[in-house]
Amino acid sequence: MSLYLKSGFWQLYDLNGYAGGRLGWDPSSDLGAVNADWIARTFGDDPAVVRAVGEVLSRSRETVLDGLYIRPYAVRQVFARGSGPSGIP
Repeated sequence: MSLYLKSGFWQLYDLNGYAGGRLGWDPSSDLGAVNADWIARTFGDDPAVVRAVGEVLSRSRETVLDGLYIRPYAVRQVFARGSGPSGIP
């Protein structure tokens, strides 16, 4: 389930919800076509815009892993008191 906040740029949450709904309706849908349809509805149907935004989206996993992912913090589980699974300290 995605969390929709009231302000800010939350379009990627919207894309996840849109794509999940489309794939739920038709699991054989082409994900590239689903993304292109969402981009056209959200940012405009200019083919150059759809292509550019699609290119950015296709690189998002690579960007997160290379630029935003801090491996030393991901390999350890650190819990503050009471924040563990089921509130176990």
